[in-house]
Amino acid sequence: MKKEFIAVIISFVILAGILILVDLPLFNKISFVKGEIEKYENSIVEKKEVLAKVEQLKEAFNNREDAIKKVSYIFPEEKDSAGLIVQFEALASENGLILERIDFGRVTKDQKDLTVKSLDLTLNLKGSYPAFKSFLEALELNVRMMDIQTINFTAGKEDAGITLFEFNVKLKVYYQ
Repeated sequence: MKKEFIAVIISFVILAGILILVDLPLFNKISFVKGEIEKYENSIVEKKEVLAKVEQLKEAFNNREDAIKKVSYIFPEEKDSAGLIVQFEALASENGLILERIDFGRVTKDQKDLTVKSLDLTLNLKGSYPAFKSFLEALELNVRMMDIQTINFTAGKEDAGITLFEFNVKLKVYYQ
């Protein structure tokens, strides 16, 4: 009976050793695979969250498309010389001035913000002082970003009781 008991214990120890030697690496592989599956599941959850945020941003962008268009009017992507000529001619004629000449100067980049460029312009206008004042107010309300640098004027002829002036306006027009 003692020999049988010892044989059972030895058989149990051998079986346990075989199970440990065979199943332990398999258990480690299973644990590793479970960990990798968990990482991939977490990655999928994170990617779904990012996609949801992208969709929210896309919707917010589409809702603000009008505001973005307004910004493109304030700071167009190029200097658009032809558009500026038409714009200044319209502003001058709407306010009772004659646009005699437009001189385009140099293009400069803002030292602080290298994406903003400016174009120097000189406008030569002829008309009355009230018309010029109205023109300046229209420039102030204009959607395009611009700064008046200097204004020079000379008195000209008097026509039908109205003194006509020649105005020389130097300004900067901004774009991207």
